Amino acid sequence: MSNPNHDSGLLTETVFHEEGAATAEVDAWVIKNLLEASGIPAVVVGDAVLPNLPFEVKVAPQDAERASRLIAKAERRVATNAASGRGSKQVTRK
Repeated sequence: MSNPNHDSGLLTETVFHEEGAATAEVDAWVIKNLLEASGIPAVVVGDAVLPNLPFEVKVAPQDAERASRLIAKAERRVATNAASGRGSKQVTRK
């Protein structure tokens, strides 16, 4: 969860940028949550009212390299799961 006292003005490094895709907003929020779960404060910048504008996820400069590595690792994992067919299976818990 975001720290409400955090100065988001310091989050200047863009680690995710997506334009024009129907899923851009969802992708940005998923990445933001991934980063924050890993201890990296992040903000989503974008406007759902104007879908032709990009969505971005921004972090502090000192966190940019680590954030980029986490995003790349998550993207590789998703690609691997999709290629093996594991990403499309629904899990039912009893």
